[in-house]
Amino acid sequence: MVYKGWMRRRVLTSAAGLGTAGLSGCLRMIGGSENSGGLEAANFRFERSDERLRIIYEGGGSLVAQQLEIRSNAGTVASWNQLGSTQAQADTALSSSATATIGPAVVNWEQPVAAGTAIRVVYMIDGESPTTLATFETENQARQSQPRQQSGTETETDATRQPATETVAEEALVSRWPFQSGFSDVAGDNDISIERGNPELGTYQERESVSLDGSVGMMIARGANEELSIMASNSGPASIGGWVYFDQPSGMRHQNNDQPIHHIFRNDAEYVVQGVPVDDQVRLRLSIRSQRGGVSYSTEDQTTGEMTIPINEWHHFMYVVDPQSSVRFFLDGEQRFVDETMPGYSPNVSDYWSHETVGSWYGTRNPDWYNLMVGKLADLRIYQTGLTGDEIEQIVTNTR
Repeated sequence: MVYKGWMRRRVLTSAAGLGTAGLSGCLRMIGGSENSGGLEAANFRFERSDERLRIIYEGGGSLVAQQLEIRSNAGTVASWNQLGSTQAQADTALSSSATATIGPAVVNWEQPVAAGTAIRVVYMIDGESPTTLATFETENQARQSQPRQQSGTETETDATRQPATETVAEEALVSRWPFQSGFSDVAGDNDISIERGNPELGTYQERESVSLDGSVGMMIARGANEELSIMASNSGPASIGGWVYFDQPSGMRHQNNDQPIHHIFRNDAEYVVQGVPVDDQVRLRLSIRSQRGGVSYSTEDQTTGEMTIPINEWHHFMYVVDPQSSVRFFLDGEQRFVDETMPGYSPNVSDYWSHETVGSWYGTRNPDWYNLMVGKLADLRIYQTGLTGDEIEQIVTNTR
């Protein structure tokens, strides 16, 4: 069988063995939300052969190609119409038996569907959270998931550190960037685009991550949770953290020619996570901004050395913040700092798109990109919940 794409794509000329291949893995069907327009009726079937997977739509819902995404736990994402194995245009309404193939030699998806891979079929509706319609797990991945652990735990992964199928507090996970095979948000739809420089994906001291050399600017796309707003006074607790590795104490490019700092994550109007040079080390800090009202706050005004880490080492950090109430800081799974009288909060900014960046800061000064990170990032996450110490320790253990 030959799959042909539109002229904007190459032609996929090999799909041997897919015609009658049976299911080689585990399929989980997941219903949509109450506001998903009856998406829970949509049905999919999967057929795996060697390192490819056929995804067959069996009807039951009203789906548009550009709103249907295929996502892997390694970070690869493509909409149905982007795959070279389909003939769908962006506005094509899928008909029953519509089929997409992913795997080697498929345009826009050449990664193999190997052991340990999990694939999700996700539907995107403007203004709503993504809805997972179906999940396929390879046999090896399915075995790792059985028996299912209690809610809030994360399944151990293999030596390649693929993201686990069972994710800590998955229901509250807003965004997650593994930085393994791309820059996609594998939990939500806030994907990262490269606006400056050349970040390098690779394995650094046995950890898959993105390497930033002080010239890289990365912008977060405007998704359904477009502001990633977690610091409003009525929003409840939230958590943000990941693995970080600094190559040197200072970052690169400062607008005032002062010693530049490292930006890890920046929501320009609401909150910032940074690394500040302190002698030959780096001090992490969380700042809540009052640009559009609220009360500003910085952990730097409250701490001494609890958030300071050496360079040239991997460390896991997590901030757990309850706006206008408290902030807790965890380093490598251990609580190092707590402020139970934290007054800071920042109202949600929704009337304009504030620049949200990873590993960098984009502004209106000269230069427009500054305080760029020099180091590595891995498995950056944002939760709309206050993770417990046990949950954070579980994340560190499973991604160490």
